Amino acid sequence: MRWGTSSSLPPATPPKLQVFLQSHAPEARQRTQRRNQLQAEEAAVVKLCLHNLSLSSLSKEPSVSSSQMIMCCNRLVEQRAPLMQGLHICVSQFYSVMQDGDLCVPWDWKS
Repeated sequence: MRWGTSSSLPPATPPKLQVFLQSHAPEARQRTQRRNQLQAEEAAVVKLCLHNLSLSSLSKEPSVSSSQMIMCCNRLVEQRAPLMQGLHICVSQFYSVMQDGDLCVPWDWKS
């Protein structure tokens, strides 16, 4: 049996650990499934944003969650600002212009 794919635990597993794993496995699986769904939705909306806005690149900082990135991208697509063509956009927590020319915009930017 492969570990992580079966509900069976080795006989040497301490009882408290076994109870913890068995009682929390459904929640862990559910959270993993939700994270995977969000990552897929994020990838799709980033692709849409890149195409519709003709951006050179669109990335995010690690502090920006998938949910936040999705909300930001959906709002960017609605704006369809022509001045965005060819830009390198990084979604972050604040506004800034990076040394390399990337424009950072907060995920919750204001119109």
